[in-house]
Amino acid sequence: MKSNLTLDAPVTREISSAVGWVLRTVAVCVVLYGVAQLIAAVTPLVEALK
Repeated sequence: MKSNLTLDAPVTREISSAVGWVLRTVAVCVVLYGVAQLIAAVTPLVEALK
């Protein structure tokens, strides 16, 4: 069975671009969260060595 659903290329490109932008934003947030957790874990160790 064939699907009769067709999409114009510009709409598909816009959706693809938006999804890509969202994924990049989420990835940056995850990396920043990881860096913040690393800093929070290392700070007490540095303070203990002083």
